[in-house]
Amino acid sequence: MSTLNLKPTGAAVKKYYATLDPCARQFEWTVVPEYSIPRKERNPLSVDAALLDAFNLPRGHWEAKDQKDSLEAEMKKKFEADYPRSNILFQRPTEALLFQDGRIAFHGPIDKSDELVRVLQLFFNWRQPDHFSWDRAASEFSERIPQIAQGVMKLTESEKRTNRAFVERFPLHH
Repeated sequence: MSTLNLKPTGAAVKKYYATLDPCARQFEWTVVPEYSIPRKERNPLSVDAALLDAFNLPRGHWEAKDQKDSLEAEMKKKFEADYPRSNILFQRPTEALLFQDGRIAFHGPIDKSDELVRVLQLFFNWRQPDHFSWDRAASEFSERIPQIAQGVMKLTESEKRTNRAFVERFPLHH
């Protein structure tokens, strides 16, 4: 009987991770394979991949499983080990289980393209409530950076003219 010769760093595995890349790029996220999740006074957890935004905040986690694995059993085992529960996709080649907001958001076959697209849309479009606030704040702040910079420059110029201690502590060159 033949056995599968496959290594975690092999081309087939890298190609499997790469299926998430085009989706992640649409959100300016990065797929980080074998992502380590630090834990206080415990060994770190490792997920097969994490989706990180521009601020290195995890937006989702992905666990790839073998065809023979039970996704429900794998999910239970991972949750017992304190894996993230907010937006985690357990996937085997023909089935996916997506857990969001403390519940299963999708569980079914993905061997048809419309179902695969559906679960990936759910996975990538999901946001924690604080992520909505963070995204809005980051967007608003980035729009205000020129105003803030002008204010800092104005304040700096004023302090250079009137505050000797400021000039001594922060020598500014033109």
